[in-house]
Amino acid sequence: MSFRFGLLMLAGLLISLALPATAAADKLAARDHSIAMLLLGNSDDSLKLGGKSVIWFSAQKPQLTDILAEVVWQACSGKRQMDPDTLAWLSKAVGSTKQLRYAEVLETCLNTDIASRTRGHIAKAKSGLTEASADAFKGGGLDLSLIRAGLTQPRTVGQNQLAQGFRKLQKDAALEEVYTSLGLPDEIDIGTVSASNRLMPYVWLTALKLTYKGVGQIQFYAEEGATDWQLDNAVTDNGLMLTSYDGRFYTITELIARGNAMQLREVGDYLVGRKSLSNEEYDAIMKRDNAPLDPADERLADSLGWLERAALADGNASHERAMTMSLLERGDGLQLRHTAEHWLAKDTADSEVVDAMMARINTSFETTDGKLADGLAYLCKVIQKSGNAKYNLRMRELSEAAPHKTLRKYAGLAAKVLN
Repeated sequence: MSFRFGLLMLAGLLISLALPATAAADKLAARDHSIAMLLLGNSDDSLKLGGKSVIWFSAQKPQLTDILAEVVWQACSGKRQMDPDTLAWLSKAVGSTKQLRYAEVLETCLNTDIASRTRGHIAKAKSGLTEASADAFKGGGLDLSLIRAGLTQPRTVGQNQLAQGFRKLQKDAALEEVYTSLGLPDEIDIGTVSASNRLMPYVWLTALKLTYKGVGQIQFYAEEGATDWQLDNAVTDNGLMLTSYDGRFYTITELIARGNAMQLREVGDYLVGRKSLSNEEYDAIMKRDNAPLDPADERLADSLGWLERAALADGNASHERAMTMSLLERGDGLQLRHTAEHWLAKDTADSEVVDAMMARINTSFETTDGKLADGLAYLCKVIQKSGNAKYNLRMRELSEAAPHKTLRKYAGLAAKVLN
């Protein structure tokens, strides 16, 4: 059964939002509304996904492409900072319109001091603008903040109705259907989904994420040749997740306890982003993480790694310490590396944790396995960062005695700093 509500079938077919400086009679459909909001975002990741979306969907609505052109003009005229790779993608998107209307914008970019690789993408995009237009687009004529305000409308669907709509969500549903059923989201941002609907089911891609405050989040994938975003997974605020694996809702703890590699990767990615765990979720992670695992099952091991990162980063010091100690005691090379990277990102080191890292190095330093040696080398980096001179002698010894050259190298670097 479709999750769309009969009374709202007509209301959501077009999002009735007129934009400044464009024809007032024109409206933005759900797909183009979401792309516009991405292009009006503050992060480079949001802008890049917006640009890619224009290309993927061959989006040609003038209101949308004018927003794209204005964002590019602002970057090239020094009105905003933008990563060169992001500017390259946005320029490709402008080129995909084929409209000479935007040639002047790209010419502005070519007249600025930009990286040669980015300049090449812009020049190629400009050469693809071959379709005549009535007038040229002039940068600086759009008030993007005013446009964003016009695209951000008060919610018209009640909380109970939203909750009911979430329970009826279906995998692969088009974005248009979700807008129709749930109305405009409170936030539009980027997420991460598996390419489960493509030929590479264990590749993870940047995705569109809608947030309905107090209810949940929905993520969408874009498939080549499609005309709209399609629903990949969803998470409710009361702890239910619709997974892309089978399109069914489960509790988070159910997924942690019994999920397969793809489901664990989804829930792990969600929990890492959420940055908080309930005690029940944490206990479930520890139990699953300590269960016997087939060493050959690399996909499951990778997914469990995301649960481990969620436990390390959830903001609870006791969870962080317990997971760290567990991984230092039993972890393989990749687990040790992830643990070390977590502690390297912190401003201060826990002395007991650093002692435990030294103990693990002493236990495993004779390894000739490259992956384990790499993990131990990362532990050396944490010991180096601690600045504690008591580790100097042992680091010097390891720099001479460790069988693997990677461990010798990083033990030597640590010894120099700790001298």
